[in-house]
Amino acid sequence: MAKRTTPPPQPAALAAARIRRGYFECRYGQLHVHQAIPAGGGFEEGTPVLALHAAPFSGRMFAGLLSRIGQNRSAFAPDLPGFGASDAAATLSLAEHTAAIGDFIELMRLRQIDVVGCGFGALVALELAATRPAVRRVVIAALPIADMGDQPQSAELAEAYVLHAWSGARA
Repeated sequence: MAKRTTPPPQPAALAAARIRRGYFECRYGQLHVHQAIPAGGGFEEGTPVLALHAAPFSGRMFAGLLSRIGQNRSAFAPDLPGFGASDAAATLSLAEHTAAIGDFIELMRLRQIDVVGCGFGALVALELAATRPAVRRVVIAALPIADMGDQPQSAELAEAYVLHAWSGARA
């Protein structure tokens, strides 16, 4: 007679993290942030993740990502200045958007962070990687395609910018 065995218990699936919202001060007013913090408070978990949205969207586009990643690490998706529920400032440059997100990183005392960027947020992510030692890794979900007219060198210019930003981040 064959011995009947029961399968080993499976680890419990982690519940999706609850997403909270809050406001933080930056040099251009209040920055609205979507955040998911693990049950343990986020202090002993993996490296925090910062997700930067594409224009004209908001950090809300990362709700699904935050609920999954927030199970075992802190995850943040700010609305860039002038987008979503963040204060609208005058038209800001890439460097100014990067500085605003840098304010958030400093305010939260994030010593190491992984950054995900999509569209315009990818450009901010690359700038952060080039200027902020706290940025450990960068994931580029999609780069924006700039319309520079019919200039034959437009693709080369965009490629040169990305390569320059990437080489600076790796140095």
